[in-house]
Amino acid sequence: MYFNEYFDINIEKLNEYGALNISLDNDLPLFIDPILIFVSKNKDFANWHTKLIKYMLFLYNLKEKSTIPSDNLIRTYFTFKEICNNWLGLSTTGNKGSAIGYYYGVSLFNNIGIVTETHNVSKSIHLEKLCLLQDGIGKDKISDFVVNILLAEFAKYTERFAVENISRNKLKTFKIEKGNFNFENNQFVPCEYTLPYIINEKGKCEYVLLTPKEFLRVDENAINKENFYQSFDNVLECIDNAELRTRIMLHINNTIKALYDAKRILNSEPTEKEKRENRRKAIDEMVRKNPEILDYFIKLQEDSGNILRDLVNIEVNSVEQVFINNAKELAHGYFDVKCEHESAYDEALYRINFFKNEIEECGLWRTLYVNQEPIKDESDLQRMFRLVWCRTNFDFNSEVNNGNGPIDFKVSKGFYNKKLVEFKLAKNSKLQNVFAQTSAYETANSTNNSIVVIFYINLEQKKKVEKLINDYNANKKIITIDCRKDNKLSASNRKK
Repeated sequence: MYFNEYFDINIEKLNEYGALNISLDNDLPLFIDPILIFVSKNKDFANWHTKLIKYMLFLYNLKEKSTIPSDNLIRTYFTFKEICNNWLGLSTTGNKGSAIGYYYGVSLFNNIGIVTETHNVSKSIHLEKLCLLQDGIGKDKISDFVVNILLAEFAKYTERFAVENISRNKLKTFKIEKGNFNFENNQFVPCEYTLPYIINEKGKCEYVLLTPKEFLRVDENAINKENFYQSFDNVLECIDNAELRTRIMLHINNTIKALYDAKRILNSEPTEKEKRENRRKAIDEMVRKNPEILDYFIKLQEDSGNILRDLVNIEVNSVEQVFINNAKELAHGYFDVKCEHESAYDEALYRINFFKNEIEECGLWRTLYVNQEPIKDESDLQRMFRLVWCRTNFDFNSEVNNGNGPIDFKVSKGFYNKKLVEFKLAKNSKLQNVFAQTSAYETANSTNNSIVVIFYINLEQKKKVEKLINDYNANKKIITIDCRKDNKLSASNRKK
């Protein structure tokens, strides 16, 4: 169920307002990239970014001047619960994810001085700089942090739309604890907003937040470490300090030369991976000595506003196409299907075959391609598969973890009547481990005879899957789904 359907809103009004039509069944795989708030042409959003900077400067001053033990500071001001009410993130079932935990807080605490220092190079402070300084800090944590600090802004943004477009009986006034930060007394304070709501799985009213589409990305933030390495030649060109630029180039060249010299002793040549890793090591060493290098990279991103906005349109449109427009047809097509199976195995198999038929014979394969490129993640397929699980007496759960890692799906009716389903893309580099992996899941869940579903997008992948099945001769039910687009003919062109 999507926001416009649940609250009976014309989708054009939501699009005109610029808000994402979120799913109220599970998160959409989108994240807030703070630099998109900075480069927005909407003047109202400039104040949002200013508030984010103000809070980061508060954190810097707090660390520098406070006599409170650092552990207390970190837990109070640097870590937060996840605001799940915007229905964005990695969860394929519901909207509950992980909090901004202690590791993130310690990382920000330790690096806040560098994060807030621009060296008069970049135009602004950017929270995402933390991703360049600390491994393991990704788009989800950055996005969650932004929502916590700008919670009042997101609530007001939602409230404005809601009071004008949603029936009063679907709105409720919520008192949100830690709804805003008071910079005068340095405390989070509660605020009240009139917001749309749903009844959650615990039977309680839960408010819903809208998010401007222009803030959202599928891929990593523009300011991320991989992008930094890949665009380092452009970063060098931007450095106006000729002496620094020369020192960086000499250090990189000398590091690569040392690698070649070491390999020559062994009568071998360095691999592309070794050359890449050595270059990155040399860059990291120069950054530690000259952290302003990062600010030149950030300035490049600041100056790429038009490019970033184009990327947003492409990525958000792809999510809307797969999960909001095309995927809804899959769910609607299943409403008239009646299932009366007794076993979880038969129920799961029936719905998998329905899904397979929709992809291979009924055109659903088109939803697996966005801008001619196939979808990249198994989680995208998992989200779509959940749509066929309506009108069933069986429990259907995803990402169930009973000790050996999360199985994709568990179908059950009672303790003994249950089966596991695992999805894999044929391109997965660890595809050969799927049978051992599934066996471990079976042990943890006290079941057997799991179903493995493998999706392939070209003939090469098909042959890879066939060889895998033949070589392993696994005691598993294996279903392959042909997602190729080069062999799909219209009904009029098929031979009788």
